Amino acid sequence: MTKVSILVAVYNGEKYLQECLDSLLRQTYENIEIICVNDASTDSSRDIIVAQMQRDQRIKLVDHVENKGLAEAWNTGIAVATGDVMGYLDSDDWYADDTVQRLASVFDAHDDADCVLYRCIEVDSTGREKDYSGRQFDSLSGMEAFQLSLDWSIHGVYAARTELFRRHPVDATRRHFSNDNTTRIHYYQSRCVYQSDAPYYYRYNPASITNQISVSRMDLMAATQSMKRQLMDLQCTEQLIRRYENMRMKVVVDAYYFYHTHRQELSPEERRYCLSELRRGWETIDSKLLDSSLTRKLGYSPRRFGLHSWMLFRIEEEIYFGLRRLLRRG
Repeated sequence: MTKVSILVAVYNGEKYLQECLDSLLRQTYENIEIICVNDASTDSSRDIIVAQMQRDQRIKLVDHVENKGLAEAWNTGIAVATGDVMGYLDSDDWYADDTVQRLASVFDAHDDADCVLYRCIEVDSTGREKDYSGRQFDSLSGMEAFQLSLDWSIHGVYAARTELFRRHPVDATRRHFSNDNTTRIHYYQSRCVYQSDAPYYYRYNPASITNQISVSRMDLMAATQSMKRQLMDLQCTEQLIRRYENMRMKVVVDAYYFYHTHRQELSPEERRYCLSELRRGWETIDSKLLDSSLTRKLGYSPRRFGLHSWMLFRIEEEIYFGLRRLLRRG
């Protein structure tokens, strides 16, 4: 019988942690271990975990003395996991009672299943549920799943064989967005990626980093550079590197749009930081790999103007996004 490790990374999650752990203890599938990594919480999270441990010995607690972030917490959990398969659950989310049962049944039925996607269900503050609207499938090759993950045509909420997590731990290049790299690498390295009907209830959080006006958004620059390095280390085809580099150029432009839209809400120091990260991301783009259809578009010029090219790129971005704003108003 497949043993399933469920990793719960916890940082100041007292508001919903009890509900999260209760959902795990109600699982109809009993051969599980629940690894809670307390990332130096300053609220009552640790007390909640300890109380639950007294109810059920399947819960394990690992403490971080200092806050290290989600990626490092996951890697701590991976190091102590003993299951054949590893899934995870954010401390403010929850499973249906038979989520692990449904998940394990897919791994048991398919020897070539290296990753299995949950059925991802977003729940808003009113309790309204909405399924992830991405592409539906039964199974994909690892390469197909990787390519679809580039623009998240399929989501990244999944369980995988523990051996895959051990070979490719979570990318901790930055606190934010680097874990997306690990998802893509896991898909790329999989024999087959399956989709399941195992419910994962995701609590919509308006305070998440993707919904905040924060310079942490610039972590995307270093995260995408790390992803490119990993693809190069794996000796991926030039076609695949080319596709990713085109996506990276779009990420730089999108990040500049964030800066252009919100810079008045940032401090002078934060604005300087954003520009330095944007420049670093932009300068690492290999313009030779960019499609001409992209580089001919206003706002997407690569490095080709010599010493003053960064300033020219900025001018082009200001014109591009200024025109977009005017068109929206019209």
